[in-house]
Amino acid sequence: MVSPMAASPAPSQNGPHTTNNAGRTVKRPHIIHLVAIAVVALAAGCATQAPPTEQIASSEAAIRSALRAGAADAAPGEIALARQKLELTRRWMDAKDYRPARWLAEQAEVDAELASMKAIGMRSRR
Repeated sequence: MVSPMAASPAPSQNGPHTTNNAGRTVKRPHIIHLVAIAVVALAAGCATQAPPTEQIASSEAAIRSALRAGAADAAPGEIALARQKLELTRRWMDAKDYRPARWLAEQAEVDAELASMKAIGMRSRR
């Protein structure tokens, strides 16, 4: 006795299509096309990230403003954190990885603004 699997015909191949065991024509995946699409998508994703130079300038200005407001005494932890994040931003910029650089620059600005607010609040209580 022959098993049903042995009796079924092997899939035929005709161009970019394959006929399966049920007689249906299905398209074969083209790995080269898939790889090409992935490469193009990756390249497009990398190309759209611009260096966050304006954000860095804004963060630097926020740190200077916080220091003028007295953040070095009123909020030393926050101003130190802002400076550290700005330094990490520069490292990511050197590595040309702009997404984390932008995020860190934004966080540095927020930390500097918090330090500034603490310094202003401390002055108003005196």
